Amino acid sequence: MAYKFQLGAAVLSGSIKAEEGIVSTDVDDATAANIVAQIDAGEIAIAKLAESSVTITAGDGLSGGGSVALGASVSLAVGVDNSSIETNSDVLRVKASGVTNAMLAGSIANAKLANSTISGKALGASLDSLSVDDSSIEYSSGGPFNGSAAANIRVKASGVTNSMLAGSITNAKLSNSTISGIALGANLNTLTRAANSGLAMSSYNGSAAVSDLAIDLTALADASVDVSADSFAFADATDGSSKVDSIADLMTAIAGNGLGAVNGVLSASVDDSSIEINADTLRVKASGVTNAMLAGSIANGKLANSAITIGGTSTSLGGTITTPTMLNVDMGGGFTIGSQADDVATFTGGVIVGGNLTVNGSVTSVNSSTIEITSSFTFEGATPDAHETVLGVVNPTADATINLPAMSAGTYFLPVLAASSTDVINATPSEINAIADASARSAAAVAVADDHFMFCDGGATGAYKVESIADLMTAVAGDGLAASSGVLAVGVDDSSIELNSDALRIKASGVTNAMLGGSIADSKLNQIATADKVNVSAIDIDGATDIGEALVNADLLLVDNGAGGTNRKVTMSRLKTYIGGGSYAVNAIGDANATLAVGLNAPSAAATAGRTWTLPASAGLSVGETVLIKGYGNAAAQPLTIAQAGSQEIDGSTENLVLESNNAAIQLVYVAADTWCIF
Repeated sequence: MAYKFQLGAAVLSGSIKAEEGIVSTDVDDATAANIVAQIDAGEIAIAKLAESSVTITAGDGLSGGGSVALGASVSLAVGVDNSSIETNSDVLRVKASGVTNAMLAGSIANAKLANSTISGKALGASLDSLSVDDSSIEYSSGGPFNGSAAANIRVKASGVTNSMLAGSITNAKLSNSTISGIALGANLNTLTRAANSGLAMSSYNGSAAVSDLAIDLTALADASVDVSADSFAFADATDGSSKVDSIADLMTAIAGNGLGAVNGVLSASVDDSSIEINADTLRVKASGVTNAMLAGSIANGKLANSAITIGGTSTSLGGTITTPTMLNVDMGGGFTIGSQADDVATFTGGVIVGGNLTVNGSVTSVNSSTIEITSSFTFEGATPDAHETVLGVVNPTADATINLPAMSAGTYFLPVLAASSTDVINATPSEINAIADASARSAAAVAVADDHFMFCDGGATGAYKVESIADLMTAVAGDGLAASSGVLAVGVDDSSIELNSDALRIKASGVTNAMLGGSIADSKLNQIATADKVNVSAIDIDGATDIGEALVNADLLLVDNGAGGTNRKVTMSRLKTYIGGGSYAVNAIGDANATLAVGLNAPSAAATAGRTWTLPASAGLSVGETVLIKGYGNAAAQPLTIAQAGSQEIDGSTENLVLESNNAAIQLVYVAADTWCIF
């Protein structure tokens, strides 16, 4: 078969007859279109086609179809739910009320709504806020109200002024309508002064001012003052306040030098030797003025008697008598024999002194073999005063001679006895010295079983007697002691106390719990290292000092490892890991208002109305505790309100939380007093 090739397009007239078909692998679009255009309807027989049918597949939203021969027909039908979309006269359309809120993607523009405002405000905008004057009306919770958040208004405390009241408020409208039991509008009972009250004033019942209240001492009742019991009012200079004190204390305070006060009565203090009190009058006591009290000399003119007369001759005091006169005359007082220190008066005969004999010299010499003393000698001492030593004698019943021994030069003292006695001390001085002077006694070891001692029988004034030391030890051996042959020994029970090398000591394991009085100080205790020796009930956690700061990971706890009695320390970081891997306590709440608990709070039923769940009260909470909340499954229709307890705040706000989405969840952590945070 011959083939002819031509480059470029070939333009032919007439018709082309293909004997065995035309095969071309390179027919341009224009040529193919021309060929198709030359084929008239019905010119290609179905039998000439490789495929004589087609398959119509019904895709999503369609039904029907299937295989159909070319030239035949098959129907497809659109599937509709007949709730949101329906067919009407072979036309698809949205069914009336067929579009629900869940079908909407995004928001519907206000322009698409027949009514798109509320109170003149476009949907999506905020209503104008409801304002209050905050003087008569205030918000008790929330802020200016425009519908976006709940708020409460109330009449403010002291917000209703007198000008706001229409007319008068009757007493019956007041919870308290009396003053001191008197109805408002009436007069109070009259206040008047009591008789003898010491006050002056006009009567007062509150209807008019009274300014003449004053203290009127003339209005007080007359009474006798009891200076030992009565008191007086005074202004205290320390703080300027009025106070009261007894008259007796006042008299004691003002009793200065020379005065004394007893039970409110003042009295002058006198020495009763130079000055005395007579009939409530001070006076110089008779013979009360001594020479030492005189300043200078007393002039003769001041004396009642200023001269002496001897033998008929009067001589003024201070004058001189030059002529001897007879002594047997009235001297008119004291007189002096001789005026010089070396003048000596000698009496050849005896001298009888009818009064007291006073010798003022430093030495009095009596040259006589015998001096008879009727009673006693009185020794004044080096300094004249009110105290003297009297040397007397017990009335003799027989003649007796007491001699003073001849002593070497020195000063000695006579021994004295406490009682009169005729007994004679037969011991020699050396024997007495041996008792008092240790150097006079020889040293020797005491044999307590055989030696004796001297003692006073019946007390310090008893008779001296002798007893063995062994008997003394037996007598003094009281509780816990025993004596044998003069030797004392301590008695021990040998269970709690024992003797070791002559020393008392507490026996090992000798002290039992019953012997302890009170508690043993911590400093006296060693560390307890033996297991099972401290019961947990003995630990006083309440008495420990608070840590005073937040817990940190390094802080330690004590645990019983595996509950097997082995105690181990554990850090707070391990506790945090353990708690983090644990489970929550679940507080199931039904279709009801409820109080939330620490842990997980979840509904156990659907809500039939909006419900309020209140957070736990702060009083029972610790910082760090968590409240997990799972809302109702139908919260979109029945919102769940989360309310604070008392004055609590959530993220710094006092407004309640509202869960409005189905199955909404939220976690709140108690971070400080009355403060929750959302996490």
